[in-house]
Order: sequence, then structure tokens, then C-alpha cells
Amino acid sequence: MCYEYAKNYSDWRIFAENLGSIKTKCSEYILDYSKSMYACGNVSFPTFSCYNESGKTLTLDDWVWRRKDNENDFSFDSEAEKKWAEILKDIRSASILQTSSELFGNKFLWGKNFPFNSEIKFEYYLDGNVHSSYPDFVMKDKKGQIHIFEVKSVNKSSQLNIDEDEYAKKVKALTNCYLECSRKTNHIFYLPIQDKSQWQITVLKNGEKNTIGIEQFIRGLTE
Repeated sequence: MCYEYAKNYSDWRIFAENLGSIKTKCSEYILDYSKSMYACGNVSFPTFSCYNESGKTLTLDDWVWRRKDNENDFSFDSEAEKKWAEILKDIRSASILQTSSELFGNKFLWGKNFPFNSEIKFEYYLDGNVHSSYPDFVMKDKKGQIHIFEVKSVNKSSQLNIDEDEYAKKVKALTNCYLECSRKTNHIFYLPIQDKSQWQITVLKNGEKNTIGIEQFIRGLTE
């Protein structure tokens, strides 16, 4: 008994003395997403979800969701998110007009990823903790390619006061996470950032990163 106690105490003391080094090694491993990240398989929108009502609404009847009361007004968390929904709506309309793909079952689908009950999430590491990211929108284009969007904005308002340093750290962490996600899933990930009325769009595809403008983005999905 005394021997076992002494042995366990010694192990604990060694662990405590090396705790800082252990944390560093753990962080390095997690941040190497090529080793620590794995895909859980195919997931999709849940059969039902919910959202919070807000003044940022858009009338939509051409996406994956339907309200139980049959109304077509849907709320969004921010003006940037609402604006991006308008862009995706217009892209779908333009694409469907140019193709007969819907007649052959390859539909152009898109919708907001409401976090409630959603399995569409990705984990990233920041400031010593693992965080969950629920991207804002998911879209399947006329070719069957999956596009995933996490919408951001640097516009300040009375309701939103941005800590620029913290914001930049989060965007960098998400970018690194989505970069590896794009390699493991073959989906295309986007970080559209609204600055006033302009968009800067980081595209993460097959493990490579590019930055494009809104015109190039729309052209690539409608032509």
C-alpha cells in the first residue's frame, strides 16, 4: 500500500512539473488539423429546426426550409447574413434559368444552417479551447458541388462593437480549420467578410486558399 501510494505520488508530481510542456504539445497536436481532424461522414440539415425572430427578415420561398405557419419571412442574425442570403437567392434563380438540371433531379438547393439540432458543425482550436462552428449557409449547386459559408462583417453599429484583434484571431482560426476541412471533405468553404458595402471572400478549396470579390464569386456559380 505504501509503495503504491509513493509510486502514484511520484507519477503525479512528474505530471504536475511537466504540465506546461504537456499543454504545449497538446495544443500543437490539435492545431495540426491534418492529424487531429477527421470527418464524421455525411450529414445534412435536420428534419426540423428553429430560429430567433429579428428585424432582419427576408421573404424566401425557394430554399430548403418551410415555416409551419406557411409564412415565407425568415429572420437572420445580422445584416451581413441577410445580405448574403439575398446573394445566394439571386444565384440560384439565375442558375436555374440557365439549366434544365432540376428536370433531371439534380436540384440547386440552399438554406441557412440553424444551429438547433444541426449536425453541420466543425470544431476549431482557439485560445486553449475547442470551439464549435456552425456555418451560416450550405448550398448544393447545379453540378452537385457542396458550398459552405461562414459570413462575417467588420461593420460597426450600436448593437455590435467589434474587438478587431479578437475578431482577426477568430477569422484566422476558422480559416485554418476550414482549409483542412476542404481537403478532407472535397467541399468548398467560404469566409465572406462584409466591409461597408463591399465583400472580401476567402475561398478554401482542396486545401488551397484564395481571395476573390463578389463579382467573381457570382460569375463562378452562374456560368
